[in-house]
Amino acid sequence: MTEHAAPNRFAGNPAEGVAAPARTLPMRTLLPAVVLAVCAAGSAPAQDGNADEDSYYRYGSLAAVEGDVWHQRADEFGAEEAEANSPFLPGDRIWTREPGKVEIRFSGWVTAWMDEGTKLDYVEADRPHRLGFWTGSLLFRVGEESEVVVETPGGTLTPQGEGLYRLDVLDDRRTVQFGVREGIATVGNEAGSVLVRAGNRTVASAGEAPSAPESWRADDDFANWAANRQARFVRGEDVPYEDLPEEVREHVHDLDGHGRWAHDHDHGWIWYPAVAAAWSPYYHGRWAHTPFGYTWISYDPWGWAPFHYGRWGHGPRGWYWLPGHAWSPGWVSWAYGYDWIGWSPLSPFGYPVYGWGDFRGGGYGRPARGTVVGTAVPRGTAVARGSARGWSFTRRDALGIQGERVWPTLFPYVCNMGTKSVGTLFPPCMYTGEKECHWTFPAQKKSQQELGIQKVSH
Repeated sequence: MTEHAAPNRFAGNPAEGVAAPARTLPMRTLLPAVVLAVCAAGSAPAQDGNADEDSYYRYGSLAAVEGDVWHQRADEFGAEEAEANSPFLPGDRIWTREPGKVEIRFSGWVTAWMDEGTKLDYVEADRPHRLGFWTGSLLFRVGEESEVVVETPGGTLTPQGEGLYRLDVLDDRRTVQFGVREGIATVGNEAGSVLVRAGNRTVASAGEAPSAPESWRADDDFANWAANRQARFVRGEDVPYEDLPEEVREHVHDLDGHGRWAHDHDHGWIWYPAVAAAWSPYYHGRWAHTPFGYTWISYDPWGWAPFHYGRWGHGPRGWYWLPGHAWSPGWVSWAYGYDWIGWSPLSPFGYPVYGWGDFRGGGYGRPARGTVVGTAVPRGTAVARGSARGWSFTRRDALGIQGERVWPTLFPYVCNMGTKSVGTLFPPCMYTGEKECHWTFPAQKKSQQELGIQKVSH
């Protein structure tokens, strides 16, 4: 279990208490990074900086899902209907039925589009992304410094640089057409290999060398759908592209038409989503089990980068997103009670964010003296908001958490306010101003290192 705290322009800095995803996917944990910081004392603002090497998200995500699409995770026996903004990880398989199409985005400027009747495996991650393509039609674009290898029944396609490539498995299920719209690629199998340039194709079957490249052009409904999706990649004039963290630039076009950018004196460039007045971050979506722990799946069409990179704030103009470098399954603060659990987006200072006007003093930080932070979920309510607009609550069994005995392991923190322990009262948690609130680790069977937890000092 890892911990969310105030990072370095939201970078993965162990000194700041952030444990970022490692190169190798961790074992499944019951909860994601946890911080119970509702009644913590103030801390200094984070400074700008770059994420360390292990804070990058090196895998894939489902950018768009249309129609009948199914997703099977590596550690699951069954499949479930695919959801946009879900992680797509090594060992996962995705397939489409009629009608069904999907766009998958991989780290490092690689985007793939799948037509109906297509099956794709994610074999290996990052330099190269290795994919297994078995049926249907696949189109993918590769960035200038990206590395991708696609294995098929007829051979392997390896792009030699930036370009747009298409693969079609023919009716016999063993012959594959490899086409190059832009760029250049090598196609090979055990019988031989050829170099295919832009505007050409080759055909290969298992045990038979690829054919000599010939002129080719593919214009069909699938190609037109993918072209319309690619048209979104054009940078808008109002997007501060060069001033944004490199990690979020490949996702910026998802925000076009859904909000506006503004420059803030304290935080730099921030983004205001065009949402209803009652909207709040980490409310319209769900928590899903992944190897990273609980991972937020947003129902907002632009909901990948803003909920996995950076922080949120709230001011007179509403909610705004502050882009950051480091990836997380969800930058939230967690709170719990006997039969409920709650979460709130984290501010750039590592505190839960409160709606503007909820507390004296504005958008985030220490609540006003005597204020009760949050309320428990009424019985029978699936998800509810607390008195502070940033908080959402649900019954803990809705997240698959059962039995009282899980709490000492999941939450090995006790918030000590003087001599009174209030750790089991979260929320509500009362800040009185009489004592500073700090976190301590009670006796436990497992060490902090075994649990993947780093102590946060305030």
